[in-house]
Amino acid sequence: MMHRDGYSRMVYGVLVQMAQVLRITGDPDGAITAGQQALALTAALGDSALQGQASYTLGSLEQSGQPCVYKPCNAADIRTAVQQILQTV
Repeated sequence: MMHRDGYSRMVYGVLVQMAQVLRITGDPDGAITAGQQALALTAALGDSALQGQASYTLGSLEQSGQPCVYKPCNAADIRTAVQQILQTV
């Protein structure tokens, strides 16, 4: 039987991969939702290394906003992305 933390870490990995796939396939809102779920899961686990990785991933998703194309960002988008990335430091 898998330990609860092990299962949660597996779900975290799935959420991060899902966020990347959703971004690439053109669903930035779905990608950000998956990234937020991954971040919430790492907070519940209390794993600072995974929290850093999830914050960085979420910051990148929020900054890019669109799948693999340039998108002008407004100041709020940039602030949110920077806050997420700074949480990794």
